[in-house]
Amino acid sequence: MGTGRSRLPEEARELANESGLEVKDLKRMWKKWRHLDGVDENGDIEDPLLIGEAVIQLGLAHPIMRIKNELRGMPPEHGLEHIDDLVQPEAVKKDLAQTLLRLFDANDDKKINFKEVVVGMTALSKDNKEEVADLQFRIVDLNGDEVITRSEAEALIGSVTTGVKIKTMCEISGRLIKRGIPVDVVSNISDAFERLWQERVQEHGKVFSNLLFEMADENGDEKISREEYKKWAADERCASEYRKAMTEMLAPIEESFRDQLRGIIITHIDNA
Repeated sequence: MGTGRSRLPEEARELANESGLEVKDLKRMWKKWRHLDGVDENGDIEDPLLIGEAVIQLGLAHPIMRIKNELRGMPPEHGLEHIDDLVQPEAVKKDLAQTLLRLFDANDDKKINFKEVVVGMTALSKDNKEEVADLQFRIVDLNGDEVITRSEAEALIGSVTTGVKIKTMCEISGRLIKRGIPVDVVSNISDAFERLWQERVQEHGKVFSNLLFEMADENGDEKISREEYKKWAADERCASEYRKAMTEMLAPIEESFRDQLRGIIITHIDNA
């Protein structure tokens, strides 16, 4: 369990006015925070996996994933069914940790402390389009250089679909094993699924990147600045066109993925 200080930091009390939270709520949050695994005597968490677990336990996973889903033009609740399950694969926890660090690690020390969490939770809970757009920009700007490149936009898709990929393969494997399919055959199907999924992710990434740059890169310099992104995100007409275009362009990719996956499963079972 965590070993953080037992008393609420004085600086956090000042956050009550800044965040709009009641002091009693801050005290409750602090009590929960200091008992999390990995919290040191200074109230910091550094280990990426433990930061990921903290994200889930503090209820930050849902708002973070909703912001990512909106980026992808997906329904806000997509893939959130089991995100609160603490028995999450390491890849999912690491992705949540990396996202949280990009969003809220104000002093860039690769740690998360209580003050940063309070500020972050406040920002996530506000229904302010400009602040949400700013959070989205920070998620996509992987290296923090204040511009989004095509490679960063494409990489985002792989990170936000990690949990869905693992959940999907676990469900498929479970059904096949229940049907009596040999474990080695299921393992081969899993390997083929991984390769197919990566192809799908690359196609998704290119669609997302091309569409984002087509709509948001105003000066055509192959980089999207924070201001360009926020201006694009604030235009509801553009956002609506983006969501519609993403849906239309991804539909054939998804249909092809399902057809190929069915073919892989049938082929491996027939050849067993």
